[in-house]
Amino acid sequence: MLIRLFLLLATNLYANNMYNTIKEIISQDPKLKSYTYKYEAQKHKYLQSKNQKLPTLTSNIQYGKEKYQYEYPTQTKKYNTTTKYYEIKLIQPIYKPQINVDIQTDSLKQKNIILEKKAYMQKLLAQVTSDYIDTVTFKAITKIYKNRLDNFEDMLNNVKEKEKIHFATKIELTKAIIQYEKAKNDYLRSKINYETLLSKITYQLKQNITIEAHINDLSNYIKQEIDKNNTIQNPNIEISKQNIKIAHNEIQKRKYTKYPSLDLIATYSDTYYSDDADRRNDFHIYLNLNIPILNFANNEYQKEATLLYSSSKLEYQNTLKTIDMKTSQMKYNIKQYLYILDKDKKIIQDTKSILQKQYLAYDNKIITLNELYTSENDFYYAHIQYLKDKSILCKNYINFLYIIGDLSLEKIKDLEKYLF
Repeated sequence: MLIRLFLLLATNLYANNMYNTIKEIISQDPKLKSYTYKYEAQKHKYLQSKNQKLPTLTSNIQYGKEKYQYEYPTQTKKYNTTTKYYEIKLIQPIYKPQINVDIQTDSLKQKNIILEKKAYMQKLLAQVTSDYIDTVTFKAITKIYKNRLDNFEDMLNNVKEKEKIHFATKIELTKAIIQYEKAKNDYLRSKINYETLLSKITYQLKQNITIEAHINDLSNYIKQEIDKNNTIQNPNIEISKQNIKIAHNEIQKRKYTKYPSLDLIATYSDTYYSDDADRRNDFHIYLNLNIPILNFANNEYQKEATLLYSSSKLEYQNTLKTIDMKTSQMKYNIKQYLYILDKDKKIIQDTKSILQKQYLAYDNKIITLNELYTSENDFYYAHIQYLKDKSILCKNYINFLYIIGDLSLEKIKDLEKYLF
């Protein structure tokens, strides 16, 4: 029983390809796909702004009845006529400063969509990778609980046989039954947790997969990576910078509403009357200067834009502060868990050594069954805690990469070489 226990706990279970699973889930994410349409839409918005500099050509056609009269000192002349009129108008903007601001703003918004897609991609990667690691961890933990359950069943059967020949008391048998039932509940709870996590992955993946894994200790790998000069390149920082420029452009745009605008206008028209001389080949070309004189709303528009600009600068500072704080926190957490894992390894060795001695002591009736169960549980829980701590360390490292903006599928692929 003891040999089987140690052999099972020492067995490594290898997982399905994490990289391919995560890559497939990412490729099916609808929100990530939506950024392609957002980018294309903003691209057309940018072209709309640029095309404001180009001339516009419109036509106007009228058909109707006219009834009027001319009154002279000696007579009144009445008219009742049919009128046909058409006009072609060409407008070429010459001076409209708002157009240049619109072009700059739409270009910045286009870049922002690329950055937002990158930020969401990294967030999704962190989330899916953490879910995968949790699933692998609970699979391994569930196997430990199952092994513990099988071991406690053997112990229960052993106590039953001893009780029949009066080598064990009924109290010891009751304790063995209680310990078995507790182990069974622990196993079922862990199995439910594992199946819940697995169902989340299979739902996202849209196919069933089998995950069996034992997470390796990434302490040495993470120590090397965390000590490197990790430059913060979180896309949310660049997004905040772009938002400041966009807010500043909005101030300029609203300021330009007070500026005059100049257009070159050319028209050509013909008018036909059914009972009088027609007006033909009517051609006009002129400059149209539009000068705003009084608009109370414009003052409020500009104040609003100025306040939003100030807000965007504070949001940028807050983004920097938040990312810096989270980076420091993640580094601290990682270093703490590196220390904890070292202690976990020692605890496992100590509980294993104690358990081996306790088995011999129980067989020689030096200790009670209750003391043996305590040593058994200490040994199993030490292994379970070690698995959990390895998982937490790995997830902290994933979150660290996400926070500094260095998380990618390539990083996941590289991490997988060391993780399983």
